[in-house]
Amino acid sequence: SFTMTDTEGYQLQIWQQNARKSWDVQMTTLHVMEQQYDIICLQEPHFDFQELTRATPAWNVVLPTSYRQVEQEEQEEDKVPRALTLVHERLSMNAWTQIEVDTNDVITIWFTGGVGALNVYNIYNDCQHSETVENLERHFRGHQEGQVRRERREWEGDLWLGDFN
Repeated sequence: SFTMTDTEGYQLQIWQQNARKSWDVQMTTLHVMEQQYDIICLQEPHFDFQELTRATPAWNVVLPTSYRQVEQEEQEEDKVPRALTLVHERLSMNAWTQIEVDTNDVITIWFTGGVGALNVYNIYNDCQHSETVENLERHFRGHQEGQVRRERREWEGDLWLGDFN
């Protein structure tokens, strides 16, 4: 694995797709994109009857920070994550950190490198309600009010990817 500073001018390659909860779509995407992409952001990923997802060994699976933080009995019905991010093993785990967002519909990862940093937001936005937007608003308000203790880089960008229906 290498960090983003190991290769001069390295550009992250990111793929975004709605998997429509299909095992075939998810696994085909992971196999086909394995050598071409560093990050895959899926919306509506596949979860089996045990509420587990699947990936190939080349990928680090990143689930929402709020998933399974409550006891299974307390977990709302049909609340498996609707966002799943996969980070290729070739990216050093020292080059990225998951940022907490209190929803099963958003995954945020902070990638750092020699020239700056990038916050990648993988978002599933349910058009039946505005909870995801409200959770993101709370998240950003926490950053502005200094509740999130993290040094902002001179060059730091935000990338929003997702299914906005």
